[in-house]
Amino acid sequence: WLAALAAEVAYWRDFFEANGVRLNIGTLNTRVAQTLALDSLDGVSVSYQYSVSNILASTTLLTSGEDVQFVFSPVFERLWRELEPPTDIFVPTGFIYDSALPALRRLGCGTAMRRQLKAAGAQFILCFFDENSLNRWDIPASDEEAAQEYEFLFKWLLDDPTLGIVFKPKKSETLFRRIANVSGLIEEAQRTGRCEFLTSDHFSTEAALAADVCIGKLAGVTAALEARLVGVPTVLVDTEGFLNHPFYVWGHGRVVFDDWRTLRSAVEQYRAASHAHPEFGDWSPGIKGMDPFRDGEAARRVGSYICWIYDALRQGASKREALTLAAEKLKKQWGERSYIRNQTVLKSEMI
Repeated sequence: WLAALAAEVAYWRDFFEANGVRLNIGTLNTRVAQTLALDSLDGVSVSYQYSVSNILASTTLLTSGEDVQFVFSPVFERLWRELEPPTDIFVPTGFIYDSALPALRRLGCGTAMRRQLKAAGAQFILCFFDENSLNRWDIPASDEEAAQEYEFLFKWLLDDPTLGIVFKPKKSETLFRRIANVSGLIEEAQRTGRCEFLTSDHFSTEAALAADVCIGKLAGVTAALEARLVGVPTVLVDTEGFLNHPFYVWGHGRVVFDDWRTLRSAVEQYRAASHAHPEFGDWSPGIKGMDPFRDGEAARRVGSYICWIYDALRQGASKREALTLAAEKLKKQWGERSYIRNQTVLKSEMI
């Protein structure tokens, strides 16, 4: 394993050196060898968070030990710290795609779809974000379980001639194969004209803006968070039984529901008298922990910080000098809460 790592580090060092690369930006697909190779060249490695789904537990897949880690909030920073990575700096940014949300609303995304469903008789529209499925022992959601969830929603749609549903699968290209054993219900649902299947080319926000209520899975919360940030009441179903999930602390019975029947009952109560259930689908008690900013500026925080590092390196600064300069500018523009030094790394440097 060490020999293979050494060979990979050598490859990436040659690549970075030959192409003059001193700054590398990645996500979960960044290799440890890339980070080590760039470090040996006094370069800077950066990674950004794009998913909420890992909030339940930390995993070494989260990091390759980059110098800088952008996180939505200090709540997520905790996950990286639990792994004790050699990450030097954490930068809270807020939800990284937040700048797109108001733009999509201004463009009227979802309006035409909503109009189409209403023309077919829908008076109340749901949106469902599934979280994919896979028949593998270490994956909690099998194709059979996914088919059962879609079966429940199809039957709900067919039972209620005033209901419309927008389906936004995570992997649209494999959906109909994965739920093939309910294909008869798919055809019935489509004949009503009150359901729509969106492909991966569509934004989650587009699906959300067509709906009155969005439904996500507790096993994967990113699309649901996006829907809530754009202002649509959003709830989560926990069919896997993640009872230690942090959302249970503030959201059980208002955002998190244990099963589909309980969720359907809550949706129908809300539909009958939304004014009597203001807590339904409201993430207020917990959303600040996931995005303390909510100002549409996450991408600018990320872009500015990367630009400052890049400019400093181009002007001949060392890695340490570039990081120090970027930190000073970040704190000046966004305040002290925008920059968090990893004290574990700091102590190791002092030793």
